[in-house]
Amino acid sequence: MFLPLLKYKSMTTTYFSNINCAACVAKVTPALNELVGADKWQVDTSARNKVLSLVAEEPVSLDLLNEKLASLGYKVRPASE
Repeated sequence: MFLPLLKYKSMTTTYFSNINCAACVAKVTPALNELVGADKWQVDTSARNKVLSLVAEEPVSLDLLNEKLASLGYKVRPASE
């Protein structure tokens, strides 16, 4: 029996962050991988506001994201502010 691949909607949410260098990205990698999965996020450290982009089927709670990152010394805010 042939089963078609299910396609899920995904959305990209962007945040401004204080994750500003490669060492910072390495530090948050385990937490972000656990939260949304590997290859489902990226940080543009060259952008003025250090943009964190998350790709997920459901929006990630800002409180949960900040909780995960705060323990590592980082924080985010919605890019729409």
